[in-house]
Amino acid sequence: NAEYDDAIKELEKAIEIDDRNFKSYYLIGRAFYKKGDYENAKNHLLKAVGIKGDDFSSNILLSVVFENLGDYDKAIVQYKIAKDLRSGDFGVHYGLGRTFYKMGKIYKALDELLIADKKNSGNFEVNFVLGKINYERGDYENSLRYFRICESIDPENRKVQDYLNYLKEYD
Repeated sequence: NAEYDDAIKELEKAIEIDDRNFKSYYLIGRAFYKKGDYENAKNHLLKAVGIKGDDFSSNILLSVVFENLGDYDKAIVQYKIAKDLRSGDFGVHYGLGRTFYKMGKIYKALDELLIADKKNSGNFEVNFVLGKINYERGDYENSLRYFRICESIDPENRKVQDYLNYLKEYD
């Protein structure tokens, strides 16, 4: 954390010299994000996208920050902006799917997560959420398939093992 604090101080000096320095706001926002200070991250990333709205990195990170703050509606808006900037990006589809899932919008989540899965079929997190969604929908065969993929990636994962135990009869 001390390294982030030092970086933030140096970048704040750069902003004092040039308050339209997009990169400094982005990097400060990223440092606050890494420290887990999402409110300060949000404030700096909002300034970054205000200066340079077409920057993908700032927009996607701001999406994640809104999601971590529990402001899912704003996260969805930001993810859609990022999607317009870089359509087909795995992180955008995964973020949208994850956020829709947190909002209880299961079918929208499923649509986005299936796209993310096509982009990166070996991703543990995507397969885990797809397994949970299918379990909640009562589609136990598909749920089992996704949790088996998770098991192949992380055989010791307790949550995966719990789901596999629930799904034994469908194996």
